[in-house]
Amino acid sequence: MNPTRLLPFVLFVAPFLGGAGACDCGGGGTLPDAGAGKCTSDTECLSTNYCNGVGFCAPFNPDSDARGCLRALSEPCVGGTVCSNAARACVPVCGPRGADAGTCLTICARDQDCANQIYCDGVERCEPGNVRADARGCRPALPLNPCSVGQLCDEAAQRCLGVLVDADGDGFDSSVECDDSDAARFPGNTEVCDLTGHDEDCNPSTLGTRDVDQDGFIDHLCCNGTACERDCNDAVGAINPNQPELCNGRDDDCDGVIDEDVTVPLFTDADRDGFGAGAAAAGCLGTAGKSLLGNDCDDANPAVGPGALVCTPAVGPGNYNLCITAGTFEGGKCSLQMTCHPQPNGTGICF
Repeated sequence: MNPTRLLPFVLFVAPFLGGAGACDCGGGGTLPDAGAGKCTSDTECLSTNYCNGVGFCAPFNPDSDARGCLRALSEPCVGGTVCSNAARACVPVCGPRGADAGTCLTICARDQDCANQIYCDGVERCEPGNVRADARGCRPALPLNPCSVGQLCDEAAQRCLGVLVDADGDGFDSSVECDDSDAARFPGNTEVCDLTGHDEDCNPSTLGTRDVDQDGFIDHLCCNGTACERDCNDAVGAINPNQPELCNGRDDDCDGVIDEDVTVPLFTDADRDGFGAGAAAAGCLGTAGKSLLGNDCDDANPAVGPGALVCTPAVGPGNYNLCITAGTFEGGKCSLQMTCHPQPNGTGICF
């Protein structure tokens, strides 16, 4: 062999073999340590999301994450297929007539069709016209992380965790409680029955538990925000939303109306003879001084009602007025030449 033909090769590799032009590889001719917590193999960079593709362990790459893992450069599926995390496989895309129905994925119609059930990689969108969309028309989430700067994503809890601050010192930070400025408000606290609507347990559906009359209904003075319980009189067990409405001048069923649908038209019965007069008004049966009948001809005399005679001597000795059922007087005359004789109670008798 001609030695001159080896010269270019020797000159090319010489700088890497030591000497004045040798590379400083971190001491002793070895690569520098990647650092604690960094990956050492590609298997440490495998993603639970199959459709992310295969990642690489590249701790010195500026685009790698905190573990030194570099995300896959492309998704694993090409050529008319779409990636399925559930099947961990590339699935054919359905044709325009639904070809391979049941074994393929259709073009998305809404964002929910594109959800990959992974919270921490953001929300996927259905945008078939987007240049970033896959064969189903699904665009990857932008940004890939749903959390704000400074927050950590908790996949198990399906929420973003930030810097935990407990401003009111009640043991609960602002990420889980409803008011971090009020130490009397936090999840799990006992809800107090109060009319102010103060939400002690950060649960708007709880209003308090006070039931003084023990009728099974909570006092209406127990409120949370604008919502209040329904027992309008917690001192009387017979008054609650489950009671029938009685005609008694009170709201028995707590619907805000008194004696609805149980009153009747009643007439004033001033002489208490069972017959009333004047205009009728709604009232309860059995009310003293009231009557269902409004046909009293003289409500100042209990003896004068329908069927009673009242002598009218000014007209004639045998003449009288008869109180008829309509509640009015009708003139009449005693028969057989009899005379109408007034009685002490104001009525008359013919003899």
